[in-house]
Amino acid sequence: MNSSFEKMTVGEIVDAVVSARSLAVLCHTNPDGDTVGSASALALIARGAGVRSAVILPDEPQERLRFLLPPEGAKAGAGEADGFDLICAVDVASPAQLGSLGELIPRVGFTVDHHGMGEPFSKNLVDPSASAAGEVVYEVYEEAVKRGAIARDPGIARRIYGAILSDTGSFAFSNVTPRTYRIAASLLEEIAADADGMQADEINRLLFGRATEGELRAKMLTVKNLKTFAGGAIAASYITAAEFEENGISERDAGGTVDVPRMLIGAEVAFVVRQMTRDPREFRVSSRSNTDFDVSAVCALFGGGGHRRAAGCNVYADSPEEAFGKVASAFEKSYKSSL
Repeated sequence: MNSSFEKMTVGEIVDAVVSARSLAVLCHTNPDGDTVGSASALALIARGAGVRSAVILPDEPQERLRFLLPPEGAKAGAGEADGFDLICAVDVASPAQLGSLGELIPRVGFTVDHHGMGEPFSKNLVDPSASAAGEVVYEVYEEAVKRGAIARDPGIARRIYGAILSDTGSFAFSNVTPRTYRIAASLLEEIAADADGMQADEINRLLFGRATEGELRAKMLTVKNLKTFAGGAIAASYITAAEFEENGISERDAGGTVDVPRMLIGAEVAFVVRQMTRDPREFRVSSRSNTDFDVSAVCALFGGGGHRRAAGCNVYADSPEEAFGKVASAFEKSYKSSL
């Protein structure tokens, strides 16, 4: 990731967090478990050092992710950052991923992330070798404890564990490394030691073992609109604003829909295009790769970013057909040129 912005160390992040008077932590649009858990953990690290903190979301999270938020929940909207002297972003690869919080970019002091491709917009600590932003926040947590700036807190450990669990698909994705398991083992020891608190099996169940009716309906629409390209090597789908409204579902219900086309036998690449109801010209794209094909390079063409095998972006068009066509063409062209 090329950047003219200064790189920060784990120690410098700890210095910034514990010396702040107050800290607001920003998440990305369509928040997933990594951004919610990591941001909440960082906010609680600050709170452990006596710093007033809050998590601010541009969109409502899925119901299954709410347990990862701080006890008081999260705030919504850029105006909620007023009165905080330090603002940071977690798991945000580019300005576009801040959505309605974009106006806060000039005030962002630093970003903690793990995406190898994106568009940096502040000083940053980015580790592309990490499976999740949660791994990077874990290093911040350990350093803060080592310095005596905060005490160990199972609540922080649970949120970091949930962040990592979420972004690795319960340790099923290719981004898992030996380091990931070592960090998970350390967190599990801390979680298990707090026998009265939520245990690891419950965290897993909350993240992967339940769904709302809206989430199930969103997956149903994804199956209904399934299409394939490049001889079945690319599987894709879409959900229009009209379908969201007709079926009584919201954008947050569609957060995991990209896993539907990804399951298709023979599919090497998958993507889903979702039309925003608040702005019909805006479309969100989630993509995944089952091989070494670089989906982040395709998303970067539209100003997005992410990982080689998991990335996203926003596309603007006058109709769902135009948006889907743009994305499908870009993926098909890139895939064929990679053969």
